[in-house]
Amino acid sequence: IVGTRNDKEKEREWVHFSSHLLKVDENLGLL
Repeated sequence: IVGTRNDKEKEREWVHFSSHLLKVDENLGLL
């Protein structure tokens, strides 16, 4: 059960990290 919760937290961090990379890519594209 604890492992499942940990996986969800990791997934949430990954989504936040990947979305941040997408924003950086968009900013570089505008440059």
